[in-house]
Amino acid sequence: VVMSRFSSWGPTDDGRIKPDLVGAGVNITSTFETSNDAYVTISGTSMSTPNVIGTLALLQELNSITTGNYLKSSALKGLAIHTVYEAGEEIGPDYSFGWGLCY
Repeated sequence: VVMSRFSSWGPTDDGRIKPDLVGAGVNITSTFETSNDAYVTISGTSMSTPNVIGTLALLQELNSITTGNYLKSSALKGLAIHTVYEAGEEIGPDYSFGWGLCY
């Protein structure tokens, strides 16, 4: 996993690990505003955020279908950070990749 040059990282002022996790955000194909069938390849947090949030929304939907309930935010965060792929030079969370790569 390679961090893009425009990404930022932690720690926070009080030493907490940030980001919690990272998502792919470089050279992502997405819809574009010029027409209903236009696509473009772009990079940035505008691409990585929907990638991660979409994944978490699908987990919420699955849990709702199978149990009739949505996960609490703390359970969803715990599930997300403990199921990412390791990234960075050391095992475990770090200030560049958080707990790892979500994809």
